Amino acid sequence: MLISIIRRLKRALLIYPDGFEPLGSFLISPQQLLSKDAPSADTFQSGPQEQTSGQHFGIKMLSSGISPTIESSSIVAIHGLDGHREASWTALNGKLWLRDFLPKDVPCARILTYGYDAYTQSTATSSTQTLDSHAESFLARLSAFRESSDTTKRPIIFIAHSVGGIILKYALIQASQAHDGHLVKHKWIAVSTYAILFLSTPHQGTNAISKLANQHLQLGSLSSKTNKILLKHLISNSEWLQQQSAFYKAISGNFRTKLFHETLPTVLPDNSSQLIVPKLSAVIPGAIDMEVVGMSKDHYGMTKFASQNDDDFILILSVIKNMTESASSVVQYQWLKFEQTETTSTAVTYVAKLRPSPRFLGQEEHITTLKKFFAPDNSQTWRHFLLYGMAGVGKTQICLKFIEDVLDNKNDYWRIIWIDATNTVTLEDSLISIADDPEAKVIGVERSSNAVLTWLARHKRKWLLVFDNADGVDGEVLNYLKHLRPIHALITSRIRGLSTHVTSCMEILPMDEDRAVSLFHTAALLSNCSNTAVIELSRHIVRKLGFLPLAVDIAGATISTGLCTTYDYLKMYETQRVHLLDGEDPSLKGATGYNHTVYSALNISYNLIERAATSSKKAQDALLVLKVLGFFHHQNIMETIFKQAAESAPAVIYDENLPTTSHDLPNHLLKCNEDGQWSNIAFRQAVQVLCDYSLLSKVGPTEGFLSWTMHPVIHTWSRDKPLLSDSSRCLRIARAIIVGCIPLGETLEDIMARRGLLLHIEAFRHNSCGREDQDVYYDDMLRRFSMVLTEFGDWKTAKNMQEVLMEKREALLGPEHSGTVLAKANLADTYSELGRPKEAEVLELQILEARQNILGPEHPETVKAKANLASTYRELGRPKEAEVLELQVLEARQTILGPEHLETVLAKGNLACTYHELGRPKEAEVLELQVLEARQNILGPEHPGTVLAKANLAGTYRQLGRPKEAEVLELQVLEARQTILGPEHPETVKAKGNLACTYRALGRPKEAEVLDLQVLETMQKILGPEHPGTVLAKANLADTYRELGRPKEAEVLELQVLEDRQTILGPEHPGTVWAKANLACTYCALGRPKDAEVLELQVLEAMQKILGPEHPGTVKAKGNLACTYRALGRPKEAEVLELQVLEARQTILGPEHLETVLAKGNLACTYHELGRPKEAEVLELQVLEARQNILGPEHPGTVLAKANLAGTYRELGRPKEAEVLELQVLEARQTILGPEHPETVKAKGNLACTYCALGRPKEAEVLDLQVLETMQKILGPEHPGTVLAKANLADTYRELGRPKEAEVLELQVLEARQTILGPEHPETVKAKGNLACTYRALGRPKDAEVLELQVLEAMQKILGPEHPGTVLAKANLADTYRELGRPKEAEVLELQVLEDRQTILGPEHPETVKAKGNLACTYRALGRPKEAEVLELQVLEAMQKILGPEHPGTVLAKANLADTYRELGRPKEAEVLELQVLEDRQTILGPEHPGTVWAKANLACTYHALGRPKEAEVLELQVLEARQDILGPEHPETVQAKGNLACTYRALGRPKEAEVLELQVLEDRQTILGPEHPETVKAKGNLACTYHALGRPKEAEVLELQVQSILRL
Repeated sequence: MLISIIRRLKRALLIYPDGFEPLGSFLISPQQLLSKDAPSADTFQSGPQEQTSGQHFGIKMLSSGISPTIESSSIVAIHGLDGHREASWTALNGKLWLRDFLPKDVPCARILTYGYDAYTQSTATSSTQTLDSHAESFLARLSAFRESSDTTKRPIIFIAHSVGGIILKYALIQASQAHDGHLVKHKWIAVSTYAILFLSTPHQGTNAISKLANQHLQLGSLSSKTNKILLKHLISNSEWLQQQSAFYKAISGNFRTKLFHETLPTVLPDNSSQLIVPKLSAVIPGAIDMEVVGMSKDHYGMTKFASQNDDDFILILSVIKNMTESASSVVQYQWLKFEQTETTSTAVTYVAKLRPSPRFLGQEEHITTLKKFFAPDNSQTWRHFLLYGMAGVGKTQICLKFIEDVLDNKNDYWRIIWIDATNTVTLEDSLISIADDPEAKVIGVERSSNAVLTWLARHKRKWLLVFDNADGVDGEVLNYLKHLRPIHALITSRIRGLSTHVTSCMEILPMDEDRAVSLFHTAALLSNCSNTAVIELSRHIVRKLGFLPLAVDIAGATISTGLCTTYDYLKMYETQRVHLLDGEDPSLKGATGYNHTVYSALNISYNLIERAATSSKKAQDALLVLKVLGFFHHQNIMETIFKQAAESAPAVIYDENLPTTSHDLPNHLLKCNEDGQWSNIAFRQAVQVLCDYSLLSKVGPTEGFLSWTMHPVIHTWSRDKPLLSDSSRCLRIARAIIVGCIPLGETLEDIMARRGLLLHIEAFRHNSCGREDQDVYYDDMLRRFSMVLTEFGDWKTAKNMQEVLMEKREALLGPEHSGTVLAKANLADTYSELGRPKEAEVLELQILEARQNILGPEHPETVKAKANLASTYRELGRPKEAEVLELQVLEARQTILGPEHLETVLAKGNLACTYHELGRPKEAEVLELQVLEARQNILGPEHPGTVLAKANLAGTYRQLGRPKEAEVLELQVLEARQTILGPEHPETVKAKGNLACTYRALGRPKEAEVLDLQVLETMQKILGPEHPGTVLAKANLADTYRELGRPKEAEVLELQVLEDRQTILGPEHPGTVWAKANLACTYCALGRPKDAEVLELQVLEAMQKILGPEHPGTVKAKGNLACTYRALGRPKEAEVLELQVLEARQTILGPEHLETVLAKGNLACTYHELGRPKEAEVLELQVLEARQNILGPEHPGTVLAKANLAGTYRELGRPKEAEVLELQVLEARQTILGPEHPETVKAKGNLACTYCALGRPKEAEVLDLQVLETMQKILGPEHPGTVLAKANLADTYRELGRPKEAEVLELQVLEARQTILGPEHPETVKAKGNLACTYRALGRPKDAEVLELQVLEAMQKILGPEHPGTVLAKANLADTYRELGRPKEAEVLELQVLEDRQTILGPEHPETVKAKGNLACTYRALGRPKEAEVLELQVLEAMQKILGPEHPGTVLAKANLADTYRELGRPKEAEVLELQVLEDRQTILGPEHPGTVWAKANLACTYHALGRPKEAEVLELQVLEARQDILGPEHPETVQAKGNLACTYRALGRPKEAEVLELQVLEDRQTILGPEHPETVKAKGNLACTYHALGRPKEAEVLELQVQSILRL
């Protein structure tokens, strides 16, 4: 066999001496060659051996087509390297699809194949041709063939494989560049090409080529030569290939391009395999009209189709047929355009030798406008067009590109003359030079401008004059235009005023971002850059430069010369901007053929205005405005800024020693009339001059006032001009205007005005940095700037200003001056906003002491200081101290001002806030009702203060669990604020946010989401994206998303909130810390408790540091961490923290505070996890009593306490008591929250659980169906709550013995959780576990095993090996192993489970005890009942101790021990226990409970063992009757009862009665469980026994054979 293989290999190598085709389309791969099915070498006699003689190079026609016409397509195929024009397209069965298949489906098409000298390696010689020479040869041969057959205009569809595609692409690039007089016949091929099919063409290179070539050489063991140059061009990221792709991209729009790539790896000679041309390499980046399709072939198979039924052939055929149908009309149109262009032959000369910059990019829309305007068919006899715009925007380049296109397209201008109109001298010189034209000389035109203009005007042929840079000679140009009516003129200028004197005009604006980046990369020699970091930096750079072409081009040149890099350009721009934009480096001038730097180009405009200023006041004012605006922000320069500064009253000062900015205002520009109204004429004239010179752009009038914008480069230039003395004055003027224009009112108009000024304040601070008087103290500037910055959340900067203000006032006015005290008070407020209440407290104590000393204890200002200090105490988590002060404040104001004074009413409102913090919402309600009534009487119902009182009362109603009453008030608040303040006022928006909170409390999160989205959008618009209020709106929306069961969306927002707060407020601000805490909650919802733990530890540490260990916020952080420890299965650690939380809250807030009561409830939850439900019950009773006293019996918190206690009763085995409470909970929630509230629905679900525990699963099913229906309606089908409802219903179906229905639901649950929460979320994993339980119930333990192994693996990965959930997964898997008859494996797992639970939960935890019981079951299965007895005695003893003798768990332990006694042959002892079990269950659960019925069934088994079948019959009849009543006739347990009774009938010698029952059992099990379920098989076996007893052995044999057959399977 080996010799045969070697001989076959040698024969192949003799026929194909250059090895196997790596990139072309060789007939067979090495592996095919070595296989037993490989064809002999004699099969292919027209192979590469013939090609070496050149006989198979060039064009060969495979099909001429049926009745071909000029419209019929030509299909041309080109093979790859080492290929063959026929063999490469031939399959192993000898079918050449281009010849044998394709003509049948495209009969009119002519099909050609092209062959070329394609060898890369040879024993004697290899092709020395390069890819470009191959392309040139191909073009020459194809054009000659088409011309000889008179088919030059036939549409072409190319099919190119592998490197043949590279050759074709290069050929089409060359053909597209050909033109009349230079290879025009090649051009015809480009014109005729309609489409290209590239098959596995390595457009971006592939390193597999060289690897494959080398392996072929080694396989041949021959002395071979390789075309290394050719292979080098084909490596990955080859520069040559990238260049060709760039060229092809430019022409790709002329063709339809289909790219097919291989999806199967090619097996190489060394038995490795890889994709030769992967998808990434097969794509042409940026190509137009390109589609990429994968084929189920390896590289060899892309060109071979053995059958017309090959799926890939069908795909290729459909593409070709589609192309042949549309090719004709498209190519005919291409030829029509080409011939029209070729026949235009007007002689054109171009006087100037200027050409556009080689880096000119885009602006096609401007070129198109010019072409249309100057089109030959335009009826106007003369046309003058103006391009205007700022310096460096590219006006000249657009002109040059337009003229170049005119020349290239042979337009009908006889002469195009370029005139430099920079000044009068250059203008005259340019015109006089026209006299040197040969025709002008012949007729003797004088060398003067007038003579030239006269000659041009009289000339009959068409001229185009270009006046470039007509900036300083506008008058002269206008004069010339009068003489040039018959002549076409194109003018560029910065002066938009020329637009009124021309036929048409167009403003040139800076480039778009993508074009600017492209220009930057070209200038920086980074054209092929793919580094994402560099690209992103490039975008930042061009944005900084405002996309100004000249600035962008010079920036790129700066980098290309090595002066800096892309990475440090922006830093250099900040520190050495003047050098970069106005440097003298000659390499940075004329980068676009424009002999100016950016600043020198702008200086021309400045100089022109400066020249005009010698005789024009408005020009003088324009220069001043230009320099002043340099200290503003370059956008949103509103006229109202100057109006407000002119009309505002002088700054209020406390002393003449306090310096202000008002004396620096430019009075002549801000002059007011007698009515105090600003006269804006001088200002508008000055601004108009700047607009005329394109230094300023008008945005448009808003409410009668104008606004402007200044290009960022002009903006920096206006400050950088070397006029230092002037600069200092302009800085002072800018400061005075910005300070003076800040409104002090609280209307929405004032707020929005301050919002608009924020940009200018920040820009002024930045732009004045480093100036000589930047640190000069101006009292009004610090006061007003800090006011705006505080309002919009920049508290850090405001704090710095306020600290300086306080320090200066202390020095100038003294520490006790009212102005100084006010500065301290404002600073204290800012400290509070910054989350530094301790520092605020220090200042407020000083303020209080100063006012008591100066004004006395009863002065209103002293009382106000007490009130402020009380607010700080609340923030510090010391509400008791706050209460003391607020009671004093209230008493003082009632005495001094009277009970109805607004300040007295405000004091009541503040005291109400403190009562909230103290957990006394009922007392808060009393005060807030008084506040509301008082404000309605004093201020009226529509006053904002009255509306605020309603809003506060609504908040109290929410806290009191009365959200419906809250909703009524909040709707009134929202309506009132919309009417009074307007829909976008921050207080109106806040009202929407509060209403959203109420909707969440009402269980209507979808409505809350609508409002939260509106709030966020409005906040972003009014206050900006970084304002704390906007960030808070994001956080609230995230809360809503969590409630809607969309934690992933919540996470996205909370990460943004955290990042924003860290940036704005700092990492240690309480708001930032709480953002981390909220994100931790979301991580818990996402099933990532470990991530939550990391954040909560950080939160706790930060809170202890910032607020102290006893602050309520710190204590809350401990409580949250404890909850996470519970989720992580570490209840002992949770208990430690919760005990600390409870102790701290009892000490700080008192035993009756709601937060203290909540701490007890949380500790009770932990006791549940620790298996100590009795201790949990003690705490929950206390919680219930406390909430009833504090909140009342109907408060949702009180109702929740009842629900929790009911859950504990269920766990304690007291479901009847649980039912009583749960019915009360359901009734209360239906009354308070409504029947569709999620909490009401949840109450139904809990009651359903209790019904299951009571053995009433049918009633549970009714409730579960209601729950599911309501959840789908309220929250939607994908909400986690809805999915949970499905899971609960599935549990009930299992309990009802309907596992098939359970399976349907559980599969839906699993799919939903995988989609919503992800495959690794604990709830998703839990869904798998539940489905495994159902599979066990369905008798499919193997399917259950698969899932449980996945569950165990996932739990170990997500929660860790010691988490209770992981341990439970092991226990469940052990149960399945027992069911599968693999008790030894079960024993291994159960020993681990027992050890883990003893370690983690302790030896007496119920779950530990349960583990012992499970292990005992396994010992019984292993035939070791004595060991089982030892464990079960321990289980019984432990259960009696932990849960009490009457707990269902204790009773179950007795029942299990009784089973073991039966197995040990001690039925009397078993009987004793089973009688106790029966009595206990009848007492605790009732006679009809399924557990009681089971007790009877077990006792009947014992009676069998005792030989008392009659007594067993009595019990079994009772069991059957009870199960039929409770569970229904088809329930598996009912069917089992029939089977047990049948066994008893056999024992009693009544086999006929047994047969009747067993036939029913068999039928039921086949219907419910299926014919192969173990219980069905068991039923057949029992029936066979009965047949034996009836003396019918043949029927018994039939059944027994069926049983054996199924068991073998």
